[in-house]
Amino acid sequence: MSMSKKRVKLRAEELQQLKWLVGSCLSLLALWALSSLEMQSSSVVLVAAGVVLLSIVSPRIVSRIPSKLWRPIGFVVLLIVIVDFALHLPEFMPPLLRMVILLLLFKTLAPRKRRDDLQITVLCLFCLVISGVLTVSLLFALQILIFTPVAMGMLFMICLLDRGSESRVRSVDWERFQYARLLGKVLRVVDYRVLFLGAVMFGFVVFISTLLFILTPRIDLDQAIPYLQIKTQTRAGFSENVKLGAVTDIQSDNSVALRIDVPSYEAIDGTPYWRILALDKYDQGYFRLSNDLRDRPYRSYLKIRELMGRELLSDSTPRERKSSYKWTLYLEGNTSQFLPLPGMFYSMRFEGLQDLVLMPGQHHVGLRSVQQRVFSYQIEDLDWTHRFPAMQIEVDAFSAVPMQFESEDVKYPMTNLELNLVSEERAYLADLNEQIVGGQAVDDVGAYSKLVTDYLWKNYSYSVSPNLSGNAEDAIVRWMQNAKSGHCEYFAAAYILLAREAGYPARMVVGFAGGSWNVVEEYFVVRNDDAHAWVEIYDAKSREWLRVDPTPGNGSSDPDIITSNVPSFESGVNAWIDSLRIQWYRRVVNFDQSDQIDMAISAKTWWDRFSERFSEKVKSIGASLQKWWQQPFSSEGIVRFVVLFCSALMVWGFWRSRYTLLGCLYRILRRPKALDPIRLQARRYLRKMRTKQVDGEIVDELMAMRFGPPVKRTKAKEVFERARKALRKSQS
Repeated sequence: MSMSKKRVKLRAEELQQLKWLVGSCLSLLALWALSSLEMQSSSVVLVAAGVVLLSIVSPRIVSRIPSKLWRPIGFVVLLIVIVDFALHLPEFMPPLLRMVILLLLFKTLAPRKRRDDLQITVLCLFCLVISGVLTVSLLFALQILIFTPVAMGMLFMICLLDRGSESRVRSVDWERFQYARLLGKVLRVVDYRVLFLGAVMFGFVVFISTLLFILTPRIDLDQAIPYLQIKTQTRAGFSENVKLGAVTDIQSDNSVALRIDVPSYEAIDGTPYWRILALDKYDQGYFRLSNDLRDRPYRSYLKIRELMGRELLSDSTPRERKSSYKWTLYLEGNTSQFLPLPGMFYSMRFEGLQDLVLMPGQHHVGLRSVQQRVFSYQIEDLDWTHRFPAMQIEVDAFSAVPMQFESEDVKYPMTNLELNLVSEERAYLADLNEQIVGGQAVDDVGAYSKLVTDYLWKNYSYSVSPNLSGNAEDAIVRWMQNAKSGHCEYFAAAYILLAREAGYPARMVVGFAGGSWNVVEEYFVVRNDDAHAWVEIYDAKSREWLRVDPTPGNGSSDPDIITSNVPSFESGVNAWIDSLRIQWYRRVVNFDQSDQIDMAISAKTWWDRFSERFSEKVKSIGASLQKWWQQPFSSEGIVRFVVLFCSALMVWGFWRSRYTLLGCLYRILRRPKALDPIRLQARRYLRKMRTKQVDGEIVDELMAMRFGPPVKRTKAKEVFERARKALRKSQS
């Protein structure tokens, strides 16, 4: 009686169940990819993912929906899509993605034909590509690596179940379905040779994809195809209209906002202030850009690839390059329309042509819209500075204005002196200024700034949750009168009101302060909880805007003293995971035509060196053979001959005893009979004879060796020798 076990197979119904579950997993993967997009449809994605997950956990619920209902449900979905497009045009991408979500949901739940399974696969790939193009996230690499083997398995099952032109809907019985039984049977059925072949195919796909990525010309799809862009909003604390508390709200988020490839750790000088926006207009707890700064001549629009630092200077004086150090900054998507800049620079470069918004008076460089994806730019010769030159129009206006400034229709730059306060509140600020100054004559901005900062630090403490009380209309005055603690925005706003009341132009600046150092890949990290607000006050003597940070715990109260703070260090698992992202940005996101050229030059250099070494090695072997031929009986020649002869003898001996050695290995490993080396060799000869159309007694003998009882190796060699002769005879 045969001791071999009967091979376990999956029934057609079990394959249908497995295929249905794999298709649902592909839909869940697509919804995961879409969840990273800011398209005002997060609730739709969440609901759809919940429904798909429920159908995976309990497929019986979906199976109980009558099949007759799916056709009217399809018409309802079509109607929803049409109305969505009609209401949101000319915006194209958000309704398109919502349509894809509804299609995925409908195709996942409804009874499927073969084309429906193929459509789910294609829709999933579409979602991954769109998400990858718009966000350029590291998750895209992970998602595409998951998608590839799952899609290959899906297509494999489609081929097993749906052969020929048959495309009818197959009903699946879910009432007696059990995950444990199905998965246990799949594990027993799985053929590791198929898995190995699938792994080889997967590696081949990854290799070809990598090769295509390297060789394909660089093109920015969201620039080349404008409708791929999705309108999104900047964070409230970095917008052109900032309410008190908006910057502090950002601090509750610990995610990364900015990554910087720096020339070296020593290049970070003191506490870096990553300047985003300077807001001049104040009114009842709001700081914003005045209307004049929202249009020309204070704002200009360019489309360039490289921006010279002199274009942010009012006199356009060329700035000499002090060093060739380059800083590469990676700003995460949905952070800010304006780019963080810690100081003046020689030049700023982008990946391609960029639509920029320039505000020279505020020293701002912005984009036309908030980016959904990570945005990278490179700064050459960065100058860490706490002073920024003022425009000539600001110098002229401030020098002509008396210390007490009042006006109803305030134009820029006079908005930096404007106080929208009632008389009682202004009187309170005037009395407080006299108390701070103490009757002494202060005509220096630095000295005045130190006095005000010392007063704020002495009388107020830092807290992210200030308690406001009192009767004053203005929130800042009310805080100064009654509160004892507050966050950075209150300190900055209080400083600005006091400075303006004293006749000093001042404005609020929002951005980031500080950061940490990733020790794994050695780059600087700025997180959203580093969001900060500080002040810039006009210095009439130097005609510059001087940075002042009146929040306690941020250096010296003297603005001209720059303290050297050691940044915190990031290490451990989180630092290692984040280092993968910087590698993704360096090697993939920033891979452009110059990198292609560098790689081509490197490949050519490597090939030239390899060819040169190989040629030298061949010449060396040739010279050795020639020397041995000329002196074959020298001691060195005899040793080489013996080594060569023994090596050839070992190769010949192994080839003659290959069946014996493979048979021993076969018995040691206790492999199935199908893997017997003699049976495998018989199978190879049978295939060749089938191709050459060879018949006769030799074929019967090979069939007996392939499927019959085991034979001795000596007999197998005789049969294989006759098989070789039969094949040679057929060729002649």
